[in-house]
Amino acid sequence: MLSSIAGNDANSRLVFVMRAQDGVGTFVLKRQTYSRDVGWFSQSEIEMSREEMVAMRSAMGADESRACRTTKRRMQVGQATLKFPTIAAS
Repeated sequence: MLSSIAGNDANSRLVFVMRAQDGVGTFVLKRQTYSRDVGWFSQSEIEMSREEMVAMRSAMGADESRACRTTKRRMQVGQATLKFPTIAAS
């Protein structure tokens, strides 16, 4: 997960992640909702290429050269395994 942005209420958020498959990285923006029974789950998602990500950052006023360097560096990150959070039984 690269970033999480709080939604309009405590049970919603936007999550920005990088997905790597076969050595190719794509950025994914996910709209998530929280349920007490399930936890956080994705309602929808948008995949973006590195070029689309750079263009989006530029459109939002980010320094394009900095965005390109940061994006390239993150795209070179290897695959990682993340632990799934567990909920203690009550």
